[in-house]
Amino acid sequence: MWKLLIILLIIFLIGTCNAYTPIGGGVCNCNSCTDCTSALENNTDCSNEVRLTTNIGSGATCINNGGYTAFSHKILNGQGYKITADEYGIWLDDDNQGMTITNLKIEECNAGIYMEEDIENTIIQHCNISQNYFGIYFNSGNDLINTTVEYNRIIKNNYGIFGYLQ
Repeated sequence: MWKLLIILLIIFLIGTCNAYTPIGGGVCNCNSCTDCTSALENNTDCSNEVRLTTNIGSGATCINNGGYTAFSHKILNGQGYKITADEYGIWLDDDNQGMTITNLKIEECNAGIYMEEDIENTIIQHCNISQNYFGIYFNSGNDLINTTVEYNRIIKNNYGIFGYLQ
């Protein structure tokens, strides 16, 4: 009986060790690409800020709202940690409004931050974006309104800031 309980406890702990953690006040901590994406999609427990607690990476896109789930009116605080990915470090798409990306290192991606279509009132600040093909890639067939890129270190990318505006 005890062995069964211990096995179930281990399975439970393994299954939950990578989940994002609500810490109160609309703030959550995350420690993987999937968990950070899920935390940013959570408008209840993580309504204000999502904080990285370790370096994270992905073989594809790391933090992704390309599924048209808006990360609106939130802060993604890297707390000095790093994102790496084969495709996009962060992909913001359609109807994203009022997001702040701050205190983050983004390296070794095709595009560190990829922003596409109808992005409004987004701030990218205090980030170190380096060793990517594109540091920040704006691909906007429609609106790119009041987007601010300030106080960043964007170096050693093939293209630091690239815009394809139609």
